[in-house]
Amino acid sequence: MEGCVSYNRKSFELLDFLPSDMDAGLKSTINQYWHQRIAREILIALSSAEEIPMSQLRDQIGHSASTLHENIKRLQEVGLIEAEMSFKGNKQLLLRPRVIFVSDNPKVAAAFQKFFQGLFIDTNATKIVLAFLNENPDKFFTSAEISSRTNMPKTQVEIALSNLESPITRAYSTFYRSAPFEKQISYRIRK
Repeated sequence: MEGCVSYNRKSFELLDFLPSDMDAGLKSTINQYWHQRIAREILIALSSAEEIPMSQLRDQIGHSASTLHENIKRLQEVGLIEAEMSFKGNKQLLLRPRVIFVSDNPKVAAAFQKFFQGLFIDTNATKIVLAFLNENPDKFFTSAEISSRTNMPKTQVEIALSNLESPITRAYSTFYRSAPFEKQISYRIRK
């Protein structure tokens, strides 16, 4: 994985690049292809899974096979995705993202949600995050990965997770006396 890019779900404006010291050439490539509608649809769809067969991608975003092949070839050439032919069962082209794209709330909405964090809990968001973690009990995920796989804004995922860790939430809840997940934080030196 080369990195993570957050974007505004409504305007498709790119908001942030992680790692923050991402190569300038890669950022430029991302910007170039992000502004092409079909390429953007492919990048968003691939971010929702570790791997997607070409046939599933075609069903998901609804373009012709030739249009998708042309765009996939270009995205692969510039290093934004990986494609591999699989011969297990039926012959199929498997696609994987090298950069994941996650939606994020606009700054004002995120600030508002963080202000009320722990007091008002979005139970639907919490259920979605916990259901995703329950489906994958043996793996650790970053909030960006959870966001991309659940199609929830990254800040909403972060707030749902922190609400479950919040002493305020745990004090009011008889069900969550402790956080229902194991947390692992990783750090790396900047180059």
